[in-house]
Amino acid sequence: MNSFLTILANISDFSVYWSGIIDFAIIGLLVLLSNTLRRKVPFLRKYVIPTSIIAGFLGLGIKYLLVNNLWQVTLGDPSKTLLSNEFMGVIAYHALAIGFIGSGLRDTSNDKKKGDKAGSTIKTGLSIVSNYLIQAVLGLIITVTMAAILTNSDIALGAHSGVLLALGFGQGPGQAGNTGFIFDSNLINAGLLETGGDLFHSFGLTISALGFLAACIPGIIYMNYLVRKKLIVRAKDADSVKFETGSIESPDEIPMTESVDKLTVQISFVLLTYFLAWALMFGVDQLGGAFLPSGVWATVSSLMWGFNFIFAILMAMLVKQVIKLLRKKKIMTRKYTNDFMLSRISGTAFDVMIVAALTSIDVKIFTDIGLVATLLLLGTVGGIVTFLLVNWQAKKWFPTYRYEAFFALYGTLTGTNSTGIGLLREIDPNFETPAANNLVNGAVAAVILGGPLLVAVGFVPRGGWWIYGTIIGLFIIFVLYMLLGNFYNRRLIEKSKLEKEKSQSSAQN
Repeated sequence: MNSFLTILANISDFSVYWSGIIDFAIIGLLVLLSNTLRRKVPFLRKYVIPTSIIAGFLGLGIKYLLVNNLWQVTLGDPSKTLLSNEFMGVIAYHALAIGFIGSGLRDTSNDKKKGDKAGSTIKTGLSIVSNYLIQAVLGLIITVTMAAILTNSDIALGAHSGVLLALGFGQGPGQAGNTGFIFDSNLINAGLLETGGDLFHSFGLTISALGFLAACIPGIIYMNYLVRKKLIVRAKDADSVKFETGSIESPDEIPMTESVDKLTVQISFVLLTYFLAWALMFGVDQLGGAFLPSGVWATVSSLMWGFNFIFAILMAMLVKQVIKLLRKKKIMTRKYTNDFMLSRISGTAFDVMIVAALTSIDVKIFTDIGLVATLLLLGTVGGIVTFLLVNWQAKKWFPTYRYEAFFALYGTLTGTNSTGIGLLREIDPNFETPAANNLVNGAVAAVILGGPLLVAVGFVPRGGWWIYGTIIGLFIIFVLYMLLGNFYNRRLIEKSKLEKEKSQSSAQN
């Protein structure tokens, strides 16, 4: 009773009871306002700018112009402010994993009926990792060159920091910021940076901000170009999709409302899967810390927790297979997961993640001209090369849904997975092509194929020939992955032709 009275007495404590709820309420308000602006403002109505991206930039503006400057909202705790970078980062971090769990639990057995071909997972993984590799190579070349030229600039402390281009563009603020923090810690331990310095932490966050700009501006311009050429159809111009009753509730599924709501069951499966993913990461972290040197494992552990969505995807696939097995053994007599509702959960999580990720960007104005010049060069070169390479890969490797694959991959490889989903939803709002599922399944293949990049992140801070060796090694692996992708794609095309010829021959006979 006393505990309950204590809660009632402190119920007005903003930092404990209200800060998170109000932040989520602001995100909801931003989405509603952005949706209204997108429908009513001629410029926004004409051009394909995702609502969640508009909301994210509105949140970023409110955070810097209103909350942080004109209106310091603390309401009881000076350390807690509305739209704080920390809490927005937490939302983005978890929403990404939840979104992929929702997609991962869906039944993807009908993907082949949507124009997919076997091997899309491997090709998507090769596309993702090959772009990571070339981004890292170009980033390192740029930072090594700028560090050699601008010896009086802070960039001279981080010739190895170019690898952050691959993390900032592909993984967003969280991963780039975490790795930048590791780089800062190394410099502090070496006495090259004052205690508490966050030079390359901010550097990584700023690269991530440039990645969002590279995803949104060129991506949206190109999308509008394709719309004008009538090569794609905007979501708002497309015919509204009429869902069949079976897509919402098939005969063998649990009813919409019983003793527990059907949506509650879907959310429970998602949360259970995420808990299992956390348990897996925790177990791996404990085992690694017990058997590997603390210095080595500290770097690996940080990277592992930064890639939480990969473990979420793996666990979603495992849970889905367990459910299939239980159904096959007649232990589970009804289907408890619903693809339609899981897609809605996934879509909501991705929308929230986009808003929170953009709002969490910590763009610091560097007074160091060398850093500013390096950042602009990284953003420009990284954006152009990624655009060209992804466009080529989408045309050659995913010809039946070329543009959907392009926007999903380009948005992912410049902004984050959520940005790729945001751009994709403008032309494929109901994920009718395999492009969205390719990101889910391809991310797993990318984990396996992306080992060299993770190793590089651990070695480049040593400087000197470690950097040059990394550049050469990553470029060689990039070429090998591109050759493997082309070889694998040709084999699939030849196999498809043979199957078609056999089918025609059988029909004639």
